[in-house]
Amino acid sequence: MANGFEWNFVVPFVDRIPGETLRGPGNALLMVLRGLHARPSNFRLLRGLTPWLDTQDASHVFLLTQRKRKESWKADAPLAMYWELAQWEPFRGIYRGMVHPGEDLDLEELFQDFRKDPLELIDRAAARAGAAVVSNVDPLPLETQEVLKPWGKEIWYTGVEKRGVSRVVSETGTTELPYALGLFPEPLTGVENPNPILLKILDPLPEDPRGNLYLEVHREKWEAYVVLNVHPDAWPSGTGSLLAGLDQALLERFRKESPQGWEEKLREHLNQAIGQYEQVRGELDQRAEEGTAPAELLQREHTLRKEVEAMFGQVPLAPGAVILLPAGVIHSLRHGVRVVEFQTPTYERLIAMAGQRVLTQNHWDTAAALEQAVKAPYHLTEPLLVREEDGLRVDLVVDFPEFNVERHTLASGSQGQGRTRGGTGYQLLFVVEGEGKMILPGNRNLHLAAGSAFLLPAGMGSYRLWAGEKGGFTCLVASPKDEAPLPSA
Repeated sequence: MANGFEWNFVVPFVDRIPGETLRGPGNALLMVLRGLHARPSNFRLLRGLTPWLDTQDASHVFLLTQRKRKESWKADAPLAMYWELAQWEPFRGIYRGMVHPGEDLDLEELFQDFRKDPLELIDRAAARAGAAVVSNVDPLPLETQEVLKPWGKEIWYTGVEKRGVSRVVSETGTTELPYALGLFPEPLTGVENPNPILLKILDPLPEDPRGNLYLEVHREKWEAYVVLNVHPDAWPSGTGSLLAGLDQALLERFRKESPQGWEEKLREHLNQAIGQYEQVRGELDQRAEEGTAPAELLQREHTLRKEVEAMFGQVPLAPGAVILLPAGVIHSLRHGVRVVEFQTPTYERLIAMAGQRVLTQNHWDTAAALEQAVKAPYHLTEPLLVREEDGLRVDLVVDFPEFNVERHTLASGSQGQGRTRGGTGYQLLFVVEGEGKMILPGNRNLHLAAGSAFLLPAGMGSYRLWAGEKGGFTCLVASPKDEAPLPSA
């Protein structure tokens, strides 16, 4: 206890008791804390202040914090300075807030807004900063971030790294995802250091081989694809392809020829074949830079590439197909097959082979990739029907150790019920096709259109999905696996 404050969860900040407080209309209270780092979060600060706040009879509590943090997604960047403005309704457990980047916050203007109408404070401050308003009871619309690749492009919804940072968007503006989730990480995601499921679209070019993704394998990362569409120029039949696992006939041949050491013999065979192709690929890339690519070299590249590709499984893919890729499964999505991807938020891979120049590294990891790869064929897994009723079908399409994904298919005029679980039970919702509405408590409606995505906060609770009368829609809902929930504030 110090000066009437009991800090509980924020003992290291006992010397930073709000020395600046301001009373506003309607028993509103604004407190100011300066010189903080990214933690403790506003949630934990407010929890620590709860005993003192209980004596203040404040119906709306506002906390303005001056902070600095290391932006890990930027190389060698200095500490970034910023302000967070948080609003808490203690009796309803509702948090709202915004982030003002930099140090140039006009405090006098903010204080004037507070004295005039505290309930408009967050929205006014966000509009001036061009920042998003974030709440633990409202879906967070995710703005797309395009990242160009040699084979096409990725469209990120929750990606955070040096190549790009996804953003949360609202009517007032946008905010980078790490800052948005950092406002109230525990009520939003259930953990103090959010690292949400990575959601993105892979959009390969329709040309072969330029649009083929790298043949790669992961040591830790688990990925799942759902096919959105197949480019008609690349695949006139409507069925695309994936390289994954090893060719069944090749496996049987090596098991028969070398029963005691077939895996080592197979690796040697694959290493040699890919090594020959890598030499030709490198020469072709060098000639392309010089503006010359002899027809004989192009034909040699094509022949060797097709020979190598034939050693791996050829998996047919139609729209709606689900591809589960645990760590260890070697794979390469083919040109013109557009998918939405959910994956564990780790950034590592081993490149066994590529049909175009690799820009992110100057070598292939062929030997290490083949060592890591599971020596088995690959087969698609059928979704598991969860329930089907009144125009609604729910399938479990992904069941990984860290998260699962359900596919909700709603016929015209049908509805479905959803709910975030609290604790670590946030969800990511992605609309595959069609359009509909999300109906929230208080008859608030959120329009859902194909290609849109939302982070549904852990504390948001129940919602309904409605397809409307003009047509149905399909969405994917990803949820992290259960962990022990944090106590509520």
